[in-house]
Amino acid sequence: MERPDISVVFDTRLLSVFNIPQITKNYIVINAMSIDDVKQSISKFSGKVVYVNAYEISTKHLGKPIVNTTMLGALLKILDLVDIETVKELVLETFGKKLGKSNVDALEEAYKVAEVVVL
Repeated sequence: MERPDISVVFDTRLLSVFNIPQITKNYIVINAMSIDDVKQSISKFSGKVVYVNAYEISTKHLGKPIVNTTMLGALLKILDLVDIETVKELVLETFGKKLGKSNVDALEEAYKVAEVVVL
């Protein structure tokens, strides 16, 4: 069975539904209010956890809890594949000036505040 190096979890309820801690090798990037909210669910995970409150950040910047670009910001915290500035440019191109700016703001904040922890 192939196992992902990184799992990105938009909702904490998905942790147990898909046995994310058991199938993921290195990183779980998770939308959670705090690490304490998910510690028990991921206690057996041997990799690193990146958590961010994407609902709060996206609601602040987009007016709705649409977490896609916010979670992308948290994921960029651990990925060395692409520069955050490049991603910001692509988000602006994709969403246009006004919505793009809001999404870039959400992405940037998530990147800055996402915490990487080892349990």
